[in-house]
Amino acid sequence: MTIGIMEVNLVDARGLSNSDFLNKIDPYVLIQYKSQEHKSTIAKGQGSKPSWNETFKFRVEFPGSDEQPKLVLKIMDHDTFSSDDYIGQTTIYLKEVLELGVENGSFELRAQKYSIVDSSQSYRGDLRVGVSFTPRVENESYAQEFGGWKESQCGQRLKMFMELEMVSRDEGRAICAFDEEETIPETQPIEIGGEEYMNRRAEIRCTETFHNLRNNLVEHIYGVQNINLNLDPPDDSEDEFSENDFM
Repeated sequence: MTIGIMEVNLVDARGLSNSDFLNKIDPYVLIQYKSQEHKSTIAKGQGSKPSWNETFKFRVEFPGSDEQPKLVLKIMDHDTFSSDDYIGQTTIYLKEVLELGVENGSFELRAQKYSIVDSSQSYRGDLRVGVSFTPRVENESYAQEFGGWKESQCGQRLKMFMELEMVSRDEGRAICAFDEEETIPETQPIEIGGEEYMNRRAEIRCTETFHNLRNNLVEHIYGVQNINLNLDPPDDSEDEFSENDFM
């Protein structure tokens, strides 16, 4: 699978028509590729001959689950005091563009006209659009720019905090559970220095570390660079237990 950037160059439109003949069109374009969407600026007051000259970037995986990848461009009329009107749309099929981009290292489909049709397949004008695709290796800035997980040191720390928070929620639900027939065994003394003593001691340290991390979750989200996760275990000489601790 190849991952890359598709750039869509929205140039202009000509001959746009709308059912609202009394008002001038203020068109804009919604550009959709799978779950990704961009919106152009509103060509306010430009009527049936708007110009945008704007470029939009999409993250593309090819080949993907869609055998016929496509770009859908919906032309809308902006209204100030009511919902925006749908003018029409056009579809650009991308399979050949993506294939040539993979084969040649990049490919550009220069701007050309595409017919705009409404829901009844009536002609509503032309839209001029160019498309290019360039495969590339994902890095941290690329993943961040296109909504991927940034696996930096800070990202890994935040991910760990989120997992700890989910664990704490599960523990909370478990604590709230109550069984009337449950019998709690009597507390038995533990020999200091024995295997069970050492296991309990390790559990207590893990619990303390978990709560320290959990208490810093909010601070980490708002100031991720200021968190220090180098949590060294306390010195053994300062963390001795007496027999009474386990009686």
